[in-house]
Amino acid sequence: MLFTKYGRSVTSANLCADYAAHKEFPKWVAELFRNELHALFIRCRNLDDAKSNAIIKKFLKILVPEIGEQIFDDAASKFRSIFIEWWHILWTKINKLFTNLQTRAKSDDINALFANISAEDVRKVWHQFLVNIDITAIHSESNGSNDFEKSLFDVLCASIWPINFYNPKNAQTLFFNLNNDLYTVTLNVLTLSSWNVATSIDLS
Repeated sequence: MLFTKYGRSVTSANLCADYAAHKEFPKWVAELFRNELHALFIRCRNLDDAKSNAIIKKFLKILVPEIGEQIFDDAASKFRSIFIEWWHILWTKINKLFTNLQTRAKSDDINALFANISAEDVRKVWHQFLVNIDITAIHSESNGSNDFEKSLFDVLCASIWPINFYNPKNAQTLFFNLNNDLYTVTLNVLTLSSWNVATSIDLS
């Protein structure tokens, strides 16, 4: 596989040698990988056991099939830490939205809170994670439906519910451990790079 950005190019095979020498990917390559990782985060915000780290390893193996076992665990662990950072970013945005919803709804009734979530709210909360997502291609593939945005809206509802009924620590744990289709988005989350790595990973 060939990676190109800022007029620079490198093969996935050469990346392995570079990682072995420097214990990290070049910054511009790591940026490409992080952009692609956004799609995986949208599909699955709760990763598997940290010791196995299988989901992130699948992700890396698709991008860099030549990666050796010696550097595999180290690289996968670093990308997992990005996921953990993103959890906190998403949760902070969700809590801010919850406060705004209470003000708008003038109520703690869960249905009133849901009714006040706007399309703009969905875009703001998910903005960081949509920067490399090809929304136009997703709409085209789904014949113009808004199923993708509806899925993101449903995830927000699933996050607002525990905040409304539980203390902050328990609410966060409940949200990130909910085991349902909201956390394995079945839609193809297509990326601007057209690599679509996250879509190719079976999360069932």
